[in-house]
Amino acid sequence: MDKIIHQSSQTIFALSTIYGRSAVSIIRISGSKALQSLEKFGIYKKLEARFCYFLPIKIENEIIDNCLIIFFQNPKSFTGEDLIELQLHGSKAIIHEVLNYLSTIEDYRMAEHGEFTRRAFLNGKLDLVQAEGLLALIHAETKEQLKQANREYLGENSKIFQEIRQHILEIFANCEALMDFPEDDIGESIHSIIFEKLNEINEKISEYLNDNCIGEKIKDGFKIAIVGEPNVGKSSLINYLAKKPIAIVSDIAGTTRDLVRINLDISGYAVELIDTAGIRETNDKIESIGVNLAKNIILEVDLILVLVTKDNIESYKNYILDFDEQKHILIMNKVDDIENSKDINANHDMKYIEISIQNDKNLNQVMNAIKNKITNLASTNNPVITSQRQRFILQKVNKSLAEMINNFDNYQFIDILTEDIRVVVNHMNELIGDITNDDVLDELFFNFCIGK
Repeated sequence: MDKIIHQSSQTIFALSTIYGRSAVSIIRISGSKALQSLEKFGIYKKLEARFCYFLPIKIENEIIDNCLIIFFQNPKSFTGEDLIELQLHGSKAIIHEVLNYLSTIEDYRMAEHGEFTRRAFLNGKLDLVQAEGLLALIHAETKEQLKQANREYLGENSKIFQEIRQHILEIFANCEALMDFPEDDIGESIHSIIFEKLNEINEKISEYLNDNCIGEKIKDGFKIAIVGEPNVGKSSLINYLAKKPIAIVSDIAGTTRDLVRINLDISGYAVELIDTAGIRETNDKIESIGVNLAKNIILEVDLILVLVTKDNIESYKNYILDFDEQKHILIMNKVDDIENSKDINANHDMKYIEISIQNDKNLNQVMNAIKNKITNLASTNNPVITSQRQRFILQKVNKSLAEMINNFDNYQFIDILTEDIRVVVNHMNELIGDITNDDVLDELFFNFCIGK
């Protein structure tokens, strides 16, 4: 991993911390001429790699700031190139002066989005799956997002994909052996081994694909919608769960006409909570748009909170017809006298939580139920697939392997089977990043900040 396979003629630099007033700001410089910047700043001291130095930075013999400087020598740096970190005070004036001066140095330029990480990838410091993990790590806002991102960034998922790729390469070797012994007993044995290994690999990939997209949901967030008829208390409930007033609460039916969204951290999982318009027949064009949005969002979310009252309890069937018990929570609001409400369920075969938002009764049960549902939905242990890119490529591998298995007895020439396996190997190379096109890299690394 330490061998340099890419070296740009240009040295890049960028601010790696947020621009603005802060105690410390960090400017990174990476490239073959990174050390030359120190001389430009009036520093002639020879720096040892991975040591921290406290030195003044000068521009035209004028001290701009006292700075902590760390030199990371190639190939043992994040990018695999010579890399300098300047840890300055977080003054806008200091940042502007230093960045502006760096731009005047020959063969120096401002880094593009994610270019430091891109160079790390090109120099073999991390693969494409790890790069995706690093991006997820930077954007992580909850405990579970952080745990998943770290597993990916530290190479746990890459190891699994590498093992799959290695097993496919072993089939290559068996195909070559089959070419050498096409007719004898050894050939028949190898032929059987190839078929068995194809099945094993395909079953394992199918197992990873049949994960209900949990990895992507942990990274991007689970979606929960609150649905029900007008005036059952949906806006009051989302305000309670959000712990702040984000939706208008009114006795007037049809107040909510759009989807109101709030992002929450529930038991370490990112959750997008969505308040919807009350579902009813209406001649109001604007309200009807909101009703249609509410109906459509039910099909997209991971969990629905169906809010009813004792007067419209049967309406819940309109919302959960296609949802199993794991994907909905039935809540009866406006049950102000909890002790005398037990007879409500006498004629209904259903389970629900009785609450009174107005009187703050049993609302903790709603949150506990949501936590349990989300935890159960995310019960897959350490999902392997965490992005649409990974899923798309594995789906292609899965399809190719399935076709090979189904047509295995119809292969008349072993070289045709070998070529089909070569295609699968190329897919796995694309997944890990051994080969890829610039469009894929541009899309991935553009999502990084400038200084990463």
